[in-house]
Amino acid sequence: MSTKIFVNLPVKDLDRSKAFFGALGYSFNPQFTDENAASMVIADDIFAMLLVEPFFQGFTPKPIVDATSATEVLIALSAESREEVDALVDKAVAAGPSTTPNRRITASCTSAVFRTSTGTCGRSSGWIPLRCRVSTA
Repeated sequence: MSTKIFVNLPVKDLDRSKAFFGALGYSFNPQFTDENAASMVIADDIFAMLLVEPFFQGFTPKPIVDATSATEVLIALSAESREEVDALVDKAVAAGPSTTPNRRITASCTSAVFRTSTGTCGRSSGWIPLRCRVSTA
C-alpha cells in the first residue's frame, strides 16, 4: 500500500497562495479545495494543504509562527537541470517573492534561495531553496 503525504501549511491569503503556486505550474485537487483549504498536487502521493490561518489553528493549540521574524519551514523543490532551476526561479520571482533570489552555482549543483512574501504564501513559506539533481551518466 502506498502512503500519501499531506503537508499542511498555514496561509494568510488562500487565493494569492493558489495563484503563486499555480504560476509555478502546480495544480489543485478541487475535491479537497474550498474557502478554507486548497489541496496542491505535488506528485501522485504528495500534496501540500494550504490552509487559511483560522482553519489551520483549529488543528493545533500552538501559535502559528510569524515568518517575518522566525522560520517555520524550508521548502525544497528538485529540478533536473540548472536551466530548470532558473526557469522555476523566474516564475517564482514573477509571482511575487519579497526578495531577489540568492543564486549559488557549484560544479555539481545550482541553488537559488528567496523569501516569499507572507501575503502570497502565508506565514509558513519562509525561505525556498531550489536545487537541481545532476546526472552522473
